[in-house]
Amino acid sequence: MEVSLDTLNVAELKINKHIDKFKLDEEWERQPDLVDDAGNYVTAARKERDIAKSRLELVKADLYQKITKDPAEYGLSKTTEKAIDSTIILQADYMVATKAVIETNYLLGLLESYLNSLGDKRKSMEALMKFYEFSYYAKPTGASEHAQEQMEKRKSRRLAMKNRRSTDD
Repeated sequence: MEVSLDTLNVAELKINKHIDKFKLDEEWERQPDLVDDAGNYVTAARKERDIAKSRLELVKADLYQKITKDPAEYGLSKTTEKAIDSTIILQADYMVATKAVIETNYLLGLLESYLNSLGDKRKSMEALMKFYEFSYYAKPTGASEHAQEQMEKRKSRRLAMKNRRSTDD
């Protein structure tokens, strides 16, 4: 599936990490598609990051040529490597290209984190399945019977104590 980072909805990613414990069957059906989409987004983000890195290198090479060709235009009297490198990083084109690399790295990090969280979601769903298997979410049974038995015992004790008091008087 071809994905575009333009269609990425970060709010939707957060929703997709949520587990509805009362619809585990639907969650399990959606899980493979979510993981597949997340993997495709990560791959697309890596591609964008690599493109941004290449652009940065091209901008750097272009600026290097321009500076060595006409150092005076960039305020340089000497064309040492250190002076050229220092001048390159001050240029607007270089700064824009650097920002693009930083932003694509950030997006890639978010998407990798999302992909990892889907793995955690899977483990959580497996744990929830075990809870259901052991009736963790079942309605309590026998608790009301036990409570009634306890009330009856207390009532009997009170009557017995009342009878003892009345016979002692």
